[in-house]
Amino acid sequence: MRSISPRSFSGLQPRGLRLEAAAEYVGVGKTKFLEWVEDGRMPAGRLVDGCRLWDRLRLDEAFEALMDDGSATPRPGTRAPRTDWSNVV
Repeated sequence: MRSISPRSFSGLQPRGLRLEAAAEYVGVGKTKFLEWVEDGRMPAGRLVDGCRLWDRLRLDEAFEALMDDGSATPRPGTRAPRTDWSNVV
């Protein structure tokens, strides 16, 4: 498996991460990451020119909330809208 590092160019961290990099950034696989997106524990990302991107800073906020919550369960009222992941680039 090829490692997809968020520090991919010249030591800079990109702000927008694709699915694989976003999942790796928070330390889980794609399937678990998408489960967390579905149940609202992670942000849904934004579709930009046909490419879904996750904002690294929003991932940081969501991860902090996961760690602060202690239970790592979905928070009421935070469920992300259902997304068709079949077209994720």
